[in-house]
Amino acid sequence: MDGAGKTKSVVLGLFATLCFLSCICGFVVYNVINKKKRPTSANKRLHRRFGNLFLATTLLFAFSGAWHAFAKVGKSSASIQTKQASFASDDVKLDVRSLLQKLPGEKVTNVSLVRIDDENYWQVSCKKENKTERKYIHVASGKMLAQGDEQYSRSLVSALSIASHNPVKEVKLLTAFNHQYSMMNKRLPVVENRLTNGDAFYIDPATGSVAAVSNSSDAAERFSFRNLHMYHFWEMWLGKTVGSFVKNLFLIGSTLGLLAVALSGVLIYTRRIARRS
Repeated sequence: MDGAGKTKSVVLGLFATLCFLSCICGFVVYNVINKKKRPTSANKRLHRRFGNLFLATTLLFAFSGAWHAFAKVGKSSASIQTKQASFASDDVKLDVRSLLQKLPGEKVTNVSLVRIDDENYWQVSCKKENKTERKYIHVASGKMLAQGDEQYSRSLVSALSIASHNPVKEVKLLTAFNHQYSMMNKRLPVVENRLTNGDAFYIDPATGSVAAVSNSSDAAERFSFRNLHMYHFWEMWLGKTVGSFVKNLFLIGSTLGLLAVALSGVLIYTRRIARRS
């Protein structure tokens, strides 16, 4: 369904909504309709207790999934594009020897030309001791630019139309995921550019593209999906290795618990039918 566009989000949203309504119906049956009717057997009591427990997790899972799916339907499919600079042929004169002299002991893996605040810089990707980083060298003067990734991303965001009314007030390089920029976005490192209105643009300095956009209007939806549907909070609390293991264990346990509740419900129902016949 990846090529279905918004139809995919609608279908997934409808399935999640159906699951959510089923949970509501189950809660009403468990705790309202049959409230005065206490289970007579231990199996029925366990079925009700575990049903309420796993109903809560499924309710939150379905709610957050439906919210996320329908939120995607309402969003514009056009992504925000940064302004790509163009260069005259006279600007592209790379002296490899002098460039390498400025990077002793480092292995150059890529060189590109970028523009920062109307100045041209060589963006040099280097690897040293298994660590990759980008350095920015002024084309004319040969001077190294401090905090190049941050300066480059700020320049790209400042060129966007929204930044003309809400300038960038804070820039921060992110080398790990956090609650605002979660693992769903996949790309690291990125530079967070937070505007005066609270919106944040996450720029991938390697490509100069927008990796993600965060604004106050959909912050609640992102938090809901990230923590109630994807359970990324485990990885935030316990780290990626341990957190991922606990998250998967939690998902497997919830799935098996729901299966056990469903099978036990079918078994109780068939026994009741058999006694009546």
